[in-house]
Parts: sequence; structure tokens; C-alpha cells
Amino acid sequence: MFGSFWKTAWRNIVRHPAFALINVLGLALGICFCLVIFLVVRYEFSFDRFHPGGERTYLIGRRHGTGPNAGDTINESKVVTALPEGIRREVSGVEAVTGFFDFDRGHPFKVPNARSRSGFTDVTPSDNSPWGDVLVADASYFSLFHYQWLAGTPAILQKPFQVVLSASRARQYYGDLPNAEIMGKQLILDDTVTFTVGGVVKDWTERSDLVSNVFLSESTMEVTGYKKRYALGKWYSRVPSADVWTFLRLSPGTDVGRVLEQLQTIAKANMSFFTKQQLSMLPLMDLHFSVDYPRSPIRKVHRPTLYGVVALALFILLLAVINFINLSTAQSIRRSREVGIRKVLGSGRAALASQFLLETFIVVGFALMLATALVPVMLRVFSDYIPEGVKFVLDGTAVFFLLGIWVVTTLLAGFYPARVLSGYRPVISLRGAAEYQGNSAWNLRRGLIIFQFTVSLGFIICTLVVGRQVSYMLNTDYGIKRDAVLLLNTNWNDSLSKLAVLQNKLAGLPRVAGVVRQSGPPFNDWGFSRRNWAAGAGDSLMLVEMNECDESFIPFYGIRIVAGRNLRHTDSLQELVINESATRYFGFASPEKAVGQFLYYPNNDNKNKRTAVPIAGVVADFHTASFQEAIRPVVMGNVPQEERWLGIRLAVGGRGAEGLKKGMDDVLRVFKSVYPGREADYGFMDEVIASFYAEEQKLSRLVCSAMIVTVFISCMGLFGVALFAVEKRTREVSIRKVLGASVRQIVVLLCRDFIALVVLAMVIATPIAWWYMHRWLDGFAYRVSVGIPLFLAAGACGISVALLTIGWQAVRVARTNPVDHLKAE
Repeated sequence: MFGSFWKTAWRNIVRHPAFALINVLGLALGICFCLVIFLVVRYEFSFDRFHPGGERTYLIGRRHGTGPNAGDTINESKVVTALPEGIRREVSGVEAVTGFFDFDRGHPFKVPNARSRSGFTDVTPSDNSPWGDVLVADASYFSLFHYQWLAGTPAILQKPFQVVLSASRARQYYGDLPNAEIMGKQLILDDTVTFTVGGVVKDWTERSDLVSNVFLSESTMEVTGYKKRYALGKWYSRVPSADVWTFLRLSPGTDVGRVLEQLQTIAKANMSFFTKQQLSMLPLMDLHFSVDYPRSPIRKVHRPTLYGVVALALFILLLAVINFINLSTAQSIRRSREVGIRKVLGSGRAALASQFLLETFIVVGFALMLATALVPVMLRVFSDYIPEGVKFVLDGTAVFFLLGIWVVTTLLAGFYPARVLSGYRPVISLRGAAEYQGNSAWNLRRGLIIFQFTVSLGFIICTLVVGRQVSYMLNTDYGIKRDAVLLLNTNWNDSLSKLAVLQNKLAGLPRVAGVVRQSGPPFNDWGFSRRNWAAGAGDSLMLVEMNECDESFIPFYGIRIVAGRNLRHTDSLQELVINESATRYFGFASPEKAVGQFLYYPNNDNKNKRTAVPIAGVVADFHTASFQEAIRPVVMGNVPQEERWLGIRLAVGGRGAEGLKKGMDDVLRVFKSVYPGREADYGFMDEVIASFYAEEQKLSRLVCSAMIVTVFISCMGLFGVALFAVEKRTREVSIRKVLGASVRQIVVLLCRDFIALVVLAMVIATPIAWWYMHRWLDGFAYRVSVGIPLFLAAGACGISVALLTIGWQAVRVARTNPVDHLKAE
């Protein structure tokens, strides 16, 4: 019996290749999207799942303060260095704790190498590590994070001037030397501190956000006095506040809430500034999704977005399933006599349903094979959204997922058509009256078409809105001149005289139109440094963004002065310029009345005293952060020791990209002459702004891709249903033509029902899309408007696509010779 079912199923598929192709293509797209999203989700949820006791391991963070905007909360993933020692002494229920910090990647190592002319090879730590390629830690790090030691022991990090290398980094530095011979080799950091290799550990093979390759002994920092100037807290006196990553592992059965209460208690008792802060415990398993800690170097994934993409993939698969149901029920009339004959010959309803489910199973199987072939293509096309580590390998989990998709899709797509087809009564179907019975399914097909186009039109509207918002954010006036501005980061440890040499040399280049010193770019992802200021000697201090910059900053970026004057050249903080938002923030009646007033900041030596600084001028507001935030109050003043970024405006001279490249080459050449052996950290202002909206741009492309796929699947379904409907009305069309109907009248007749469905879908989609888009736009302080013309454009687009889909079929049937269809009458 099964062999007979298989033959019949194959013959029916071959007999109607157009419908089979539409079903296979639609299902293949849906399954392919599901498979790609499955690979991404499996990858993202695989990070840091291998650590012993990982389910009991937490990162200690802190949440503090309010920013310039009401309700701002600053989340930090680092805490004071005193805290790990305090936890060891005073918190119960903790099995292990460690505190460490990631070292600046701008500090190169020198590796002794007899093959080089100088006798050394310069090595800059890798930028490929999502965490930090170089960590400063002690033995406690390895008590919490497990490594297999190939040489040495964790205790070596208790000694100063020791370094532990991963096996891959040891190979990079010392070639094929055995681990025993690598022990005792030297690394020289920044041409000043010499470390001795005291251990080699095996690289982790599992996925982790905590991958590091070089571990410097923390005790070295005490001996060299690198952190001696910082004195904070009653426990420790060697590192600054908010400087270390602190992880702890709880003992089995320990209550997390109780430990957090103990942490908060001892922090407040030993560090006065913790009275306005709250500590937090982030599970290690959630570290990969910790978007609330934006300053963490770890690549973070927004979990709700990930779930949203999963829902999108399932939605696309659902559309393909709806297509299958639509086409299968549309073809039911053709197969009504087959059902009648089978029932007369003794087939039961269960056997007929099995026959039709088998046909669906075969079609889904073909779709599955096509989807599997398309996955590598999809991974390349959507590489911007997909992490580099995502690979398509048919391992056991992937095969199990594909089999599950095969079975579930077969049941979803085949159950209703099998139920309808197997339910025909033999007397009615053999008498030729099944057509009437088949027409009862027309309302279902109408509903499914409306649903598909509601989704498609919704995506069209979302694509237009998101695209307009992204374009607005990238192209609108930021209040600053940002064209051809190269941003160059210099070393914070270098002398100001060396920085001045670099600035003067750059200013003398023919392809450089201007140079400015600043504490950071005027638009960046972390904002300027935040300082406490007050409008009066006795007023409450308020947290404000402080941009340390020289007198060139305002004219360099073309910022408009609305009152007062620009900063004068000074070698210390003598006066301030504030923006209009700061004028309102500090309570000044107008920009003009703010000029000449004073702002006060707490004295570093005596917190009870305040230093007064006069306001020299007020500038127009300019954006310093994302359009999701209102323009922040900004205070600007000259503090040379803090101004380590250079803004360099290149004189392009109408040469476009070629001029930019030559100017950039000149800048990098000068940088190398001042800072030999150091890699330049640079980028263009426009690139910085574009990267700031990378997520929105990705969202725009993702929604656009989803729109294309959903419209394509919907149109395939509409094409199939329209093809069947038009073929069913060929005799009617022929009779109308004989009676004098024109081609235009017939085309309108055949298309109007379908166009009416698309219009109805537009009516349903518009308020839903409007609501969702307004909720999304509410996240932006500066946004585009969503008006009626946009919805009309989306509706026109949807109707045009539907007309193109069914119009040519209608024209083809309307232009046929009536004799061909009426000669048998």
C-alpha cells in the first residue's frame, strides 16, 4: 500500500509542476530562514557554558548616579579593587573570588628574537579577543576559571614580573620551542618592564567571552608603583576605583540575595561613595547578553532581539505553510473525482488523508534539500548580522532539528488539505458537483491571502519608516562640521610636549586644514567625561559632561557661538564655554545672562571647598550622543593633560576619496615619526557616527530583507491561487468575449477580487504598523514623522506588486481565442 501511495504522490507532483515548484520554493525559503536562525541561536547560547560551577559564578557590577538627563542610570561592569579582598574576608557562602583588569591593547611587547636585526620582535596584543588579550591577575583567577597547565602552576602569578602565556601565544612568540624551554624566556612591556615566562596554559576549545592569552602578575603593579598613587578604602591601597573585573563563585546552596545584601553592607561601610550606588550580581551565563553594561568590551547580544528574529523566521515559515494550504485547497476540485473513485473502491478517510500527507511529506523533503543548499548562501548574504563563528555543519543537533522541521512542517502544511480532500463525498464528487463544494473553501483562501498581504504590507511600512529614520540620523545636521575629520587617539602616558610636537607637525602638513586637541571626539559612544558642577557656591552638585579641549575646538567644528566669546589659549582651566542645554540645566535665564556667571567644581584636595570658573561664552547645542537621547548639557574648558585625542581636518581639495587617502597617509607617516613602533588608533568622524547607528542600519537591512521574502512568498501564493482561479474561468471569459467584452473589461473582472483583498489587507496592516513604528520611534528623542503619504506609498507598492503578479495571467487568458475553449460545447 505504501508503494502505491508513493507512486500516486509522485505522479500528482509531476502532473502539476508549477504548483509543486511554488510550494517547494516557498517552503524552502521558510525552512532556510529557520535553519539559519537556529544556527545563530545555538551559537549565541553556547558561550561560557563549560566552566566548572558556572551556574554559580557571577560578575559583580555596580549601578550608580543619574546623568544629565533625568532618569539616567550608569551601569559599570567594574568595581573598586578593594572589593575582592573584602569579599574574601567578610562575605560568607563564597567558594572563590578573583579581581583582575584587562590591560590597554596600545602597549606593545618586545620578544627577544635572534633572527631580527635589533634582536627583538615587536608584538602588539591581538584585537581579535572580545574580552582582553592581556589580563593583569593573580593566582585566584585560575581558581575560578579552569585552565589545563602545560608548564608551571598558578602560584607563579603571586611573584612580581611573571607572565603566563596561552599555548597559541607561546607558539606565536617562540615558535616550536618545547614548553619547558619557553619557561624563563622574557617579554619586555613598553620598553620598560621585563617579564619572565612562568607558565603556559592550554587554550580553551569551547566558546567564551573571557578568552585571554597573556596573564601578567598583579604583584608587579605593587612593586613598580604603577598604582601606588591611588589610595581608596580601608582594605586596600593600590588600585583606583572602578578598575577591576570581579567574579565570584558561590558555594552550593547559597542564596544569591543574601550574598548581595552582604556585599552592599560592606561596600557602604568601607567606601563612602557607595552610599549612592547599588552593587549587582550578573550570572556568568548571562554575561553574553549583558547589554545593560555598555562599557564592557565583551560582544553582547540583545536577547529580546534574538527572540524577535526567531519569531520572524517562524513567521516566514508560517507564510510558506499558508501558501501550501492555499494552493492545496485551490486544487481540491481537480482531485475530487479521484477522491470519489478511491472511496467507491473502498478507501477510507484515514487512508486518503495518509495519501495526501505523504505528498506533502515529499514536497517538504524537496524543500528541505533546497533549503540546506541555500544555507551557505544565506550565511554569506547576511554576514553583517551573523557572528563569524556561526558555521553550517550537519552534526547531530542540526540533523535532529531538520528532521523536526520536516515532520512539523508536513503536519502544519498537510493536515488541513488532507482533511478537506479526504472529506469529499463520492456521490457529489463523481456527479461533478464538487465544484460547488470546493467553492466553500474560497472564504478560507481569501482569509489566508489577506493575512499574507497584511504581513507583507506591514513589513513594507516598517521598511519605509526605519529607512527614513536611519537616513535622518546619518544625514541630518549635528551642529558640527564633520566632513573629512580624522580622529587620532594618542597615548595617555606620554608627555604633553610630545603631543605638542605631533600637533605642530600635523598642522604644518599641506593636506591638513586644521588640528584640535580634545578629550574625546564630539560624538562618541561613551560621551565626554562626567564631572560634578554647580551654578552657585552652595548649590547641589550636578553631573554634567565635560569636554576638555583647546581654543581651536569651537571654530574647528564650526560650532556657532550664541553669546559671549570663544575660549582663550591657557595652560590650565581658567574659563568655560557651555552649550544652550547647560544654560537651561544650571537655571540661567538666557545665554546672554549666563556669560560672566560662575560654575563651581569640588576641589580635589579638599572636597568641602569649591573652585569657581567663569563662563566666557555659550554655544548652540550640538549632538554628542545618539539621537535616542536629548542633547546633553556640555561644559568645555582647556585642561591640557586630559586632551589626548586629536581632531584633524583633511584638505581634500575636490579630490574625494583619493584626497582623503593621501591626507591620511601623510598623518600616519608623521604619527610614526613621533611614536615609532606604535600602531595608530584612528578613524573618520563620519565612520564613528555611522558605527554608532550600526544596530539601526542592521535593523533597516533586516526588515528590508524580511519584506522582500514575505512579499515574494505572498506573491507566489497569490500567483498560484490566481493561476487556478483564472484557469477555472476560461469558459466564462470566452463566452464574455463572444458577447463583446473587451480585453480591458475582462482583465478588470479577473483582477478586481484579488485587488480588493490587497486593499483590505492594507486597511488592516496600516494601524498595526503605525502602532509598532510609533513605539519604536518613541525610543528616539529626534525622529521622523509618520504621515499619511507614507502609508499611501506602501499601499501603492503592495497593489502594484499584486497587479504584476496576477495581471499578466489575466491578460493572457483575456487574449485567448474563444473557439479553443467553446468548441467542445
